[in-house]
Amino acid sequence: ALMVGPRVLIDLIRGRYFHPKEEERIFAFLDLKGSTMHAERLGHATFSRLIQDCFRDLTDAAIQHNVDIYKYVGDEAILTWHAADGLQDWNCVRACLAFQVTLTDRRAYYEATYGLLPEFKAGINMGHVTVAEVGVIKRGIEYMSDVLNTAARIEGKCNEYGCNLLVSGAVKDGLAPEEAFHVEHRGSVLLRGKEETVEIYGVLESRP
Repeated sequence: ALMVGPRVLIDLIRGRYFHPKEEERIFAFLDLKGSTMHAERLGHATFSRLIQDCFRDLTDAAIQHNVDIYKYVGDEAILTWHAADGLQDWNCVRACLAFQVTLTDRRAYYEATYGLLPEFKAGINMGHVTVAEVGVIKRGIEYMSDVLNTAARIEGKCNEYGCNLLVSGAVKDGLAPEEAFHVEHRGSVLLRGKEETVEIYGVLESRP
């Protein structure tokens, strides 16, 4: 279960996605800020240990906020939820924020070990995806849709918009009003190969 996550393991055993299905899902792309600079300064071996530590520290936030970890790609983690689970109690937003809180709480360790406090930025999107079981020797569940590409492009706008957490209009519209968070329109992103644009909103915790 630790290799693929308990829910994914159950889905594989039951053959839930042996025949491709369509689902509405939320995806969050989490990416380490300044990764190129950190890798050059630390060297690849030490940088790899930094990423291992960061994603180990992602565990508590994932468990608390009903996350399925879809993939790790270098210094990036891709999280996913069924839409209802991710929207409930703002799980998709809270998971990303809780992860950063965990890292900040361990500031002394990270600064002593790596000379930095890791900071992650996140882009979150929601929509319909095709889900299918793939592989024979190594089985897994894959998600196919522009929803993922758009989430990645939203995350890529974080530096431009000066915000560590950006969500699409679809996610923003699906979330219930919540006084704990301030949501502000930041701009839009043009979908690759299409004439459509996706509106982007920054999310910050409201100050008491």
